[in-house]
Amino acid sequence: MSFLNKKYLVFDFDGTIDSLIIDWSNSRKEMMTSIKDIVGDQSLEDFRNSYYFQIEMIKEFGDEVSDKLIELSKNYEKENYSSHHPNMNAVDFIKNNQDKYKFFLWTSNHIETISPVLKELGLDQSFQVIVSRDSVKLPKPDAEGFLQIYIPGTDKKDYLMIGDTSNDVFAAENSDIDYLDINDFEREITK
Repeated sequence: MSFLNKKYLVFDFDGTIDSLIIDWSNSRKEMMTSIKDIVGDQSLEDFRNSYYFQIEMIKEFGDEVSDKLIELSKNYEKENYSSHHPNMNAVDFIKNNQDKYKFFLWTSNHIETISPVLKELGLDQSFQVIVSRDSVKLPKPDAEGFLQIYIPGTDKKDYLMIGDTSNDVFAAENSDIDYLDINDFEREITK
């Protein structure tokens, strides 16, 4: 999959543009604790990952669960973030190709976590739209985030999701757009 014929590049953040150093070891336990009073004794083990679990719980129990999970993501990232490591190939590509592509950011991280990093990297004005965890009810891989990105009247064949996880693959698939792994993207841009 090449990105050369695309017009709209949709980047994931963590693991793609930058790698956030966050201790995720207690995130599942905190998530279950934060929504237990609403959802009861649901089992995360029945789901492929915590994002599918979140989507199912939000669909079943509504805004109250969504709001709690968004608040949890904000607080958890704030309390457990220690540093970050930029992917300078991706950063430089975005900076140097503003006239060739329209760039979008679609992340499962909270805006308060990524905004300072984007500013530090000089990317805070580089994206047409930033979709973060707090701007959607349903997280990736649900396609809700893409609905905020999609420009009416454009062809989905012109969009490309660039990421690093199965969530990104399935988000692209659910949005009916193409996907390219960040490693393959880097190989193309560093030829």
